Amino acid sequence: MEDLIRYYKVEEPFERHEENYLVLSEKKGEIVTLNETSFFIWDNCDRKNINEIVNMLEEVCENGAELDICLIKNDCRMAIDKMVEKGLILERNVK
Repeated sequence: MEDLIRYYKVEEPFERHEENYLVLSEKKGEIVTLNETSFFIWDNCDRKNINEIVNMLEEVCENGAELDICLIKNDCRMAIDKMVEKGLILERNVK
């Protein structure tokens, strides 16, 4: 079922500020602060499902092979849900 939902990045202006990224959500009219991991997810989620995003994240993590994949997936879901709520990511059910 998760494979049927694809995520799409909404192109928004952003800038790096110290260790975070500030992204302007034009839809919500607010600035959203993303940490490195959330920014990576946002920047690389286009046309991918949750499993593809998790696998990509696991590959780029220094100790990805040692991490609990269920924990990564749960954290990804929470980050994606926040970004959907803030208008930075769109989700589409593809059949």
